[in-house]
Amino acid sequence: MYNKAQDDDLVMNLVDLALSRPPAERESFLSGACTDDVELYDQVLKYVRDEENMHGFMVKPLFSMSQHDQRYRPA
Repeated sequence: MYNKAQDDDLVMNLVDLALSRPPAERESFLSGACTDDVELYDQVLKYVRDEENMHGFMVKPLFSMSQHDQRYRPA
């Protein structure tokens, strides 16, 4: 049996789509996108809430590569 909540691509695409919406619209969007699949809804909502709690930690890079573009050169 196919389990949508275990389909990483589907879950992460829904997370990205939900995070691109204003916070007040996210649960409503997920409700419509997941239709009657409660397990999928719960899984995606968990990731969305985790990301909200971490204030974008998983989305934003820790540093810009242009800031640290020095190549390693052995002495």
